[in-house]
Amino acid sequence: IGLDAKVSTEIREFYKKVEKVIKNYKLNNSVLFHKWVPYSLMNEYYSLGGVTLCIGNQIESFGNIPLESILCGTPSIISRVGAYRYILPEWAVIKTDHGDLEDVALKILSTKDDFDLKDSISYINDNYSLERMSEKYISLIHSQKLNPPLKYNPRKSNLFTIPPWCYVSKKGLYNDYERNYRKVKKLVELFLKYSPPFSHEDALRVGLTKSELDREVDRGYIIPFFRQLCVGIGYF
Repeated sequence: IGLDAKVSTEIREFYKKVEKVIKNYKLNNSVLFHKWVPYSLMNEYYSLGGVTLCIGNQIESFGNIPLESILCGTPSIISRVGAYRYILPEWAVIKTDHGDLEDVALKILSTKDDFDLKDSISYINDNYSLERMSEKYISLIHSQKLNPPLKYNPRKSNLFTIPPWCYVSKKGLYNDYERNYRKVKKLVELFLKYSPPFSHEDALRVGLTKSELDREVDRGYIIPFFRQLCVGIGYF
């Protein structure tokens, strides 16, 4: 864990809390605090580890750490949060549900012998090279057209979908912004049983009333489906 000498009081208080947790779990000999590692040494730093953990709940718009780690020969375990759900296919990186530490521990133990990085490295080189990403950004920016303001009225839409900030896990329905799981059987059944977009009628078939559906729209767990907005959601 990198710790610069010049840090704010707030950050120091955070590290004190981290140190307390480490002490409570008797992990003092398993966690090393060190000074900030410069960019020029990051490839050596990544290659030292047996596995890189990216299992927090911070929403990354585009987190490069798993890609960098894999390219340096170290597999990465990432939580299905934000862009990490989409950044790499399931076979190219090790994914876990946020907060499932037992699953993380089991995957750490099995990673060394069971995870081959060869295909993952090829995928990253093909899809995330500096040249390809630059070309894609330029293409997206220059291809955009200015449209008139969208008349947004969810109550007039009969088609709905799961928002890109939510996903169904074995622990329930996860929301990136609320950072928790909801045990909502009917809603989960709706998402799993009917491929987006789904209709009011589909919601009724799983037992959701119109008022319940409206409430989920208000909470942001369901969003209206607009065809013109559904291109490129999540990743490019």
